[in-house]
Amino acid sequence: MRAIDLRIRYVLVVFCGLVFIALQAWAFDPAILGQAERAAVSLRQDLTRVQNELALPTLASDQLIDFRRQLDNIRTSAVRQSESLNEPLSEVDQQLKSIGNVPSDGSTEPAEISGRRTALQNDLNRIKAAQTQLDLITVETDQQIDRTAQLQRDQFLNRLFERSGSILSPKLWYDGLLASGIFFTRLAQLLANWWDEASRTGDLIVLIIMPLFLGALFLLYRVIRRWFMRRYGSTFFVPKPPDDTDRLWRIVRGVLFTAVIGVALIVSTFLGFRLAGIFTARFEQLFSALVDLLFFPAVYAALAYWLAAPNKPACRVINFDDRTAGRFALLASLAAVLSQAKNFFSELAGVLYLPAAFPVAQGASISIALIAIIAAILIVTRNQEGLSSAAHGGEVYFGWARQFVPLIWLLLAVSLGALLLGYTALAGFITEQTVDTSFLVAGLLLIHQLSDALVVSGLDGASSFGQFLRRLTGMGERGIARLSTLFRTFIDLALVFVGLPLLFLSWTVTWVSFSSLNISISLSDIVLIVGILIIGLVLTKLVTRWLNARVLSQAQVDSGVRDSIVKGANYAGYVAATGFALSAAGLNFSNLAIIAGALGVGIGFGLQSIVNNFLSGLILLAERPVRAGDWIDVKGAEGLIKQINMRSTEIETFDNCTIIVPNSLLITEPVRNWTHRDTIGRFVVTVPVGLSADVASAKDIILKAAKDHALVLYHPEPTVVLRDFGTQGYIFDLRAFVGDIMSGGVVASDIRFAILAAFKDVGIDLPTVARDVPIGETEGAAKPAKA
Repeated sequence: MRAIDLRIRYVLVVFCGLVFIALQAWAFDPAILGQAERAAVSLRQDLTRVQNELALPTLASDQLIDFRRQLDNIRTSAVRQSESLNEPLSEVDQQLKSIGNVPSDGSTEPAEISGRRTALQNDLNRIKAAQTQLDLITVETDQQIDRTAQLQRDQFLNRLFERSGSILSPKLWYDGLLASGIFFTRLAQLLANWWDEASRTGDLIVLIIMPLFLGALFLLYRVIRRWFMRRYGSTFFVPKPPDDTDRLWRIVRGVLFTAVIGVALIVSTFLGFRLAGIFTARFEQLFSALVDLLFFPAVYAALAYWLAAPNKPACRVINFDDRTAGRFALLASLAAVLSQAKNFFSELAGVLYLPAAFPVAQGASISIALIAIIAAILIVTRNQEGLSSAAHGGEVYFGWARQFVPLIWLLLAVSLGALLLGYTALAGFITEQTVDTSFLVAGLLLIHQLSDALVVSGLDGASSFGQFLRRLTGMGERGIARLSTLFRTFIDLALVFVGLPLLFLSWTVTWVSFSSLNISISLSDIVLIVGILIIGLVLTKLVTRWLNARVLSQAQVDSGVRDSIVKGANYAGYVAATGFALSAAGLNFSNLAIIAGALGVGIGFGLQSIVNNFLSGLILLAERPVRAGDWIDVKGAEGLIKQINMRSTEIETFDNCTIIVPNSLLITEPVRNWTHRDTIGRFVVTVPVGLSADVASAKDIILKAAKDHALVLYHPEPTVVLRDFGTQGYIFDLRAFVGDIMSGGVVASDIRFAILAAFKDVGIDLPTVARDVPIGETEGAAKPAKA
């Protein structure tokens, strides 16, 4: 017995040793924990530093943007480090569970197991402590991000609504004139000082070589282009009238060429100045401001010029005559230059340490000029004959822009009123963003139209790519059409995801933070809520209209399914717009528990029926047992479904009477749907024949009348049955199918006329007293029977 006890102890010791070795092998990497702990300390230091700097009384807009970027980086790092500890935490916890608890009966356990348990418990505490610190940093960073967003919003609104003097005040222009003299004096002094330093310390040979090198590159490009056109021009560039794709591609190519040339000149000039060693700090700021003034207006002007195509009506894509096209290109180019001029002068005011009167006067002057130019564009483009029919027979675009003309006039009136009241910054903001937004939207829609044209032409069966695609995939025309719709949908979504952030950045909406704050209602909050709601509703309408007209209809989706998808997208858009508006205003949804409880009580009593119908409407949209356009019969209400609303469904009877049915009735009651899966239906025509008639001949005539009708289906084929023996003759039933049951009544009437004519030709008489046995037929339509 003693030998057996020794063996058991020996086996137990070996087993514990093996467990210890296995646990050592399963141990987590301590480097991960050490890295997380060091990251927590570093991130805490960075967060404390940003908190202290945010507490300063005066902060510039650029500083807030930089703080926001730093806080985003801190939050991202904290979340990543915290998530990296999840796996070690799970491993250590699993190892502790495998070891088990300390023996409760007081018995001793091997020292290795006890020591391993203690070490694992210490590691577990360290991991939890590090993760708690990182999570705390994440929460505090979110609070600081919200604080930064609030500071940005307050600073933006304060700057926007700061009064600086009306344009009717002579003092504004007098101070601006004096500041302009200081501007030219200090600018000349800056350039003179820069040239003195550059001539003494810089390598001026580089400045001489740089334009020669650029000129040589330009000449080389001209020579290569001339050689290529002479050798391959007849092959690749066959003269032909431009189609829609050619016109759109010509615009994009012209804008891209301008942008590439501009970037090449900027980079080469910058590198030349760098290599020459003549870049001072203040001159570099001047160079950056000058680049912004020249590059973006050049790209915008190229876009306006190629859109209008003043000298080539065959390439014009907007509905302008020649004279209007030239004026539009000129005015749009001037507007592009002026929209960037204010930023240029503002940056120079900081570089040259100019008085505050200079940017105010310059901003007022630029705003007045922009109002005049935009108004001139609206007037010129309205009073014109349009593109002549002889120019080209292709598409013209941007006709929808006329719908925004009243809005633009309203913005111009608001800008002019702001200038008269002394809100120069507000007027400048509205006019500049109007110009920038117009060019941005025009560019995005141009890419949209070009991609659409390229996809359509590429998937055309007559094109080489379309033929290759059909051979490669083996798809038919319907599959190719859906593939085309998929491509265009992807491109549209990509443009939306790119365009919306650009529009937000253009309108300086960088301070909106969708977070959880306490409720604080102010005038700016109300304006913000209303603005986001309006934008959300408009975007919802635009998206659902695009979804219905461009995706669902082209994909040949059933009308009922299309209606369900569009309504579901509408509801989702409304909910999202409301949520974004309330969240952006600082509503803390966690504080709505009491309101939700009160609503629950209200729903349980007075609103139960309304909520039941609303949820039933959602079920109808999701499951689609009935759809818009279906022929249904529910509790005596029979007709076509016209619309499924949030609470009820509209049914239009065949007498043109509208019946409002609660949605819950369509869920809880039996519903007869004649067009649930398809529109194929059966109709019955009862034909009485006299006793003297040849039954076989009568059957053949009735069957032939059905088969000869163009709308009667061959499969299932029509049948004729002798249903009954009447006192005056025989009663036949013709049973046939049509592809659209809505035409069953008309088809049945046509067949009756054909049977009467055929009976008259062969001398078959109808009974003296005809007893018509209708099969559930309403007036004007044959009642269907599903096969």
